Amino acid sequence: MFYILILLLLQPPSHRNMDINKDHAAIDIKLAETLSKKFKTLHYPSSKECCIYRVPQSQRCLNPSDYTPHIVSIGPLHHGNEELKAMEDNKLRYLHHFLQRTKSRDKRRFNYQNIPGIKELHQAGVQFDSGRGRSQSRLHITFENGRLIIPSFTAFGGRTERLYRNILTFENMQGYPRYFNDYVALLCFLIRTPKDADLLIQNGIIGLGDSERMSSVLQSLKKSCIMGSDFQYANVVTDLLHYCKLEWHGWTATLKQNYFNTPWASISVIAGVILLILTVVQTVCALIAL
Repeated sequence: MFYILILLLLQPPSHRNMDINKDHAAIDIKLAETLSKKFKTLHYPSSKECCIYRVPQSQRCLNPSDYTPHIVSIGPLHHGNEELKAMEDNKLRYLHHFLQRTKSRDKRRFNYQNIPGIKELHQAGVQFDSGRGRSQSRLHITFENGRLIIPSFTAFGGRTERLYRNILTFENMQGYPRYFNDYVALLCFLIRTPKDADLLIQNGIIGLGDSERMSSVLQSLKKSCIMGSDFQYANVVTDLLHYCKLEWHGWTATLKQNYFNTPWASISVIAGVILLILTVVQTVCALIAL
């Protein structure tokens, strides 16, 4: 809807008296094509920030000329003013930049949502390690040779949840690099369900605790995380996705998890293979004898 309103504001006044609800379903294709062509010819000056505030009517009525634009108009109030047309290209630049930034943000969010959970990674053949014995920070999560290394930590309790929320808020308010924010965000995507938490408990990464509560707390904490473009675990996620795409890893994991998960299961599989080979040899010998 916001995109449609922007398009309407850029149209001449005679085109703006239309039903917004109808245009929500069908945007003027010609206008979109025109904007697309104009975007390609834009030249950007250096600008990183811009803010817009609406002057209260009670203040504006005292000195209206002080709040009337003389160079550029924002919004429909002064749209079409001949004295302000020189800045129309700059308005297009800002619109173009806004749409590009929105598209990029949506793409990043989509990529975040594609981060596999621990159970999915396990089925794809990824192994898990706490990195015990290594001198490292809890935030130092790496992926090496099919092994996801997550430094061990204790299960979540009421105090832990409050502590994490306060650290996240403090880090974001202070403007520090979002190291802890990205750490919690990654855990949120990796541990979506109690089964994800159970697998990490089995591998000694999480201390004994309530896996049901832990997964629900993490999903709640995810709302407090900021998903930025400078995600510090981006390389880890990229490597994990690439590893999961190789079907051979999944097949190998299925064999290990379903047929070689215990010594007796391994012996049974080997015995079955030997019996099959002997049967084939016996059949070939019988055919030769004929």
